[in-house]
Amino acid sequence: MLSAYTILKFIHIAAAIGWIGGGIMLLMLIQQARNSGNATEMANLLGRSEALGKKFFAPMSVVVLLAGIGMAIIGGLFAAPWVSFGFLGIFVSAGLGMGYLTPKGGQLKALVEQHGLNHPEVKRLGDQMMLVSRIDTVILMLVVAAMVLKPGY
Repeated sequence: MLSAYTILKFIHIAAAIGWIGGGIMLLMLIQQARNSGNATEMANLLGRSEALGKKFFAPMSVVVLLAGIGMAIIGGLFAAPWVSFGFLGIFVSAGLGMGYLTPKGGQLKALVEQHGLNHPEVKRLGDQMMLVSRIDTVILMLVVAAMVLKPGY
């Protein structure tokens, strides 16, 4: 029989796979659209990524968080340093997504529609967003490493 902890662990890992894997795929698609030079394709992708942020990435981050809290409660793991690091990583990533990437993505979409891909402000904001997205991915990968390696445990 499966324990509640094991079920939560599965939910936690499955949601993390979706969140991180989806983010990496989106980064690849955006880079491909930037390289294509097609402003319409980029604007459409930015619009879809905004919808994905609200309908997929945000819910996945909540599922990861709630399942993690459930496992920490059941396993008595709140004091473990790797658990604290995991919670911090989730909050930082969610903050970057909601507080920076979502609003800046809308701004970038409008700029692309107005000026095309070669405008200096489009390039500057696009480069900045790609950097923040890559940093966000590294943060999430470090959280995964902490969950697997469990330093201090």
